[in-house]
Amino acid sequence: MNSWLRERFDANRLRTAGSAAPLMVFLTCCGCMMHAVNPDPLPSVESPESFSMQTSGDVPADGSPWWGAFSDPVLDDLIETALRQNLTVAQAVERIERAQAILRQVNAIRFPQLGLNAGVERTREWQRLKDDGVDREDEILDTLDTIQSIESTVNEFLDSGADAGGNADSTPDLDSTNRRLLDATRDALEQRDDRKTEDERSGWTDAYETELSSALSLSWEVDLWGRLRSATYAQREDWASALHDYEALRLLLSAQVAEAYYQAVEQRLQHDLLQRQRESAQTFLELIELRFLQGNASIVDVLQQRGQLADINAEVPVVESQLRLLENRLDVLLGEVPDGLDRTGDTDAELPAETVLPRMAVPLELLQSRPDLKALQRAAVASDFRIASAIAERLPRLTLNGSLVYGETSLVSTVAGSGAASLFQPLIDWGERKAAVMEAKSRFRETLLAYSEAYLIAVEEVETALWREARQRDLIEALAQREAILQQTVNETRVRYSLGVTDYLPVLTAIQDLQEVQRDLLRDRRVLVSLRIELFRSTGGATASSGDASVKSAMGG
Repeated sequence: MNSWLRERFDANRLRTAGSAAPLMVFLTCCGCMMHAVNPDPLPSVESPESFSMQTSGDVPADGSPWWGAFSDPVLDDLIETALRQNLTVAQAVERIERAQAILRQVNAIRFPQLGLNAGVERTREWQRLKDDGVDREDEILDTLDTIQSIESTVNEFLDSGADAGGNADSTPDLDSTNRRLLDATRDALEQRDDRKTEDERSGWTDAYETELSSALSLSWEVDLWGRLRSATYAQREDWASALHDYEALRLLLSAQVAEAYYQAVEQRLQHDLLQRQRESAQTFLELIELRFLQGNASIVDVLQQRGQLADINAEVPVVESQLRLLENRLDVLLGEVPDGLDRTGDTDAELPAETVLPRMAVPLELLQSRPDLKALQRAAVASDFRIASAIAERLPRLTLNGSLVYGETSLVSTVAGSGAASLFQPLIDWGERKAAVMEAKSRFRETLLAYSEAYLIAVEEVETALWREARQRDLIEALAQREAILQQTVNETRVRYSLGVTDYLPVLTAIQDLQEVQRDLLRDRRVLVSLRIELFRSTGGATASSGDASVKSAMGG
């Protein structure tokens, strides 16, 4: 882990553990973990004491990145740009931020939770004040009004009866008279009731009341068995795993950029080689055509040389296509849109002849040098902590609750406080919590197996890279010898052909073999560089470069 990541890890651990020091003292006294966690587990496989091949290379003491061994300024610039702009690395930074945010959430549950509730309530009441004197006076007035109404009705009836008969002896119909008197009385009473209802309605009044209240609530689970603490430590290990994953992505990205860059350099050198071979073939074709005109060569010789030139021309589009593919690949690795421009075209880049070998010691050192192995180790520790949390889930849980309430109305103000402690012990859950423990243990064993398998693969990658590089050097040496022999063969057959001692076929065969070996030799030299890149990656090459500054800024460090 580089110095900046270590500082962030230590700072976050101190902030997590010391954000509430007094409560931590109490937790230390009361809490205990029911499961022992190994903070540095080793792979569950036997590790060899050393690699089958040893080298004397040393890691640079100044902490420079591994690609500095190639001494290529163009490569340095490309990798530094990729580490700043690559979108996969940016996603890894976001995963680090998310894991740290989750860690803060999980850690916050360990401490008392304080809440504030505030409210206002407004009520409306309708009231009617009753006064016996006033109501009795209203009733008397209503009765007098009713009597006057009835008297007026009777008088009207008598007057109308006298006028209708015209005869003093005529007697009005008794039933009709009674009916009219009853109707007049009923109308008078209904008018009185209407007036009374209206008066009663107008006698109601509105009343408003406002009540203010506020309350503080406190809730705290006492972590008796380390359940919450284990969950916090597990998430802290997940956060550390995310940091190591970020380092692993940077290492992989730097290797991918270097690989794509040197493949592009190889294709450009192949293109230059084809151009030289084409010029040589064109020159020799002109010489044969001249000899044909002089009668010293046959038309078959001319056609054979033209076919050889056509073979070279057919190779050029393939190389140009592969070069464009690699240039586009570099654009994507650098986090940019492929634009059709060459990043290796304006340079005189060459394949490096020799680089410093990384130091090879014992395979167990890979556990400290390879970030992907460190990430898996932290993931295994996180799974182990979750076993402790699952075990504590089966034990009694103590929770403390308290509240303080203040209320105020127009008549009175009140303050009330309360406190309570509750103990919860699961009795019958039909094996749910026991199954959760079994699941956590199985997940831990699976993670430990994945960690062990990744270690085996890491040792395999180093061993394979060492052996392939050694054999690749032997291959290059053999091809170089073959190139020298074929060059002598070409020179000798050309002399013999010009003297007319032999026909053109031996010359053509020697030239084709030489050109093929030259292209193979160039490709195999690039393969040797790729194997060296793979060796740096498989040994966990240092990636602590200036690119960390942009990540610090992105993470607020």
